[in-house]
Order: sequence, then structure tokens, then C-alpha cells
Amino acid sequence: MRRAFTLVELIAVIAMLALLVTAFASSSITARNRARLSKARLEMEEIAAAVGNAADPDAAAKNYAPEGNVRDPWGQAYHVEVRRVATAKGRDLAAGGTAVYYPNAFRPVEGGAR
Repeated sequence: MRRAFTLVELIAVIAMLALLVTAFASSSITARNRARLSKARLEMEEIAAAVGNAADPDAAAKNYAPEGNVRDPWGQAYHVEVRRVATAKGRDLAAGGTAVYYPNAFRPVEGGAR
């Protein structure tokens, strides 16, 4: 009657456990990255709404200066610029709305997962 595991059985069990731990770690890293991207996109939408709804968009954008305390999930400060572009009819967007530009925004690869 056998009372102990053989060396081959122990190695097989350790290899299976290592495989499971690796798969779990990989999926948790992917989930963390997706959560950070979602949080950054939501914060960018909130900043755009705050700047766009302000009476003075330029002054509101200065609240998000590079040396400011508002940081993205990776710890970098948001850079927000208000840009006015000419429309097809030659009017300034400031009369009807504001375009907010994020120089440090995440730009996903086309066709990639969102």
C-alpha cells in the first residue's frame, strides 16, 4: 500500500497550480487596465463638461493645468486646452460651444478592444 505521492505526481500538481496562478494574474492585470481606461474616459468626459459649461472656458481649463492636483489613473496630471476652430462657415466655435483637447489622452489603436 502506497502512503506518499511520487515525485512525478508532485511536479504535475505544482505545474497545474502555477498555470492557474499565471492565468489568474494575467486576467486580473487586464481587468485593472480596463478599469483604469474606463475611469480616465469618465474623468475626461466630466472635465469636458465642466469646461464646456463654464462661463469662461479658458479660466476653467486653467484648473486642470499640468501642475494641478487632478491626475489620471496612472498618476499623470491632465493637460486641458481649449481650442477654437473655424467652422465651415467661418464662425468661431466659442459662440456655440467649446472644443476641449487633451494632449496626454489615451489613443486606442484602431480595431483594438475598447
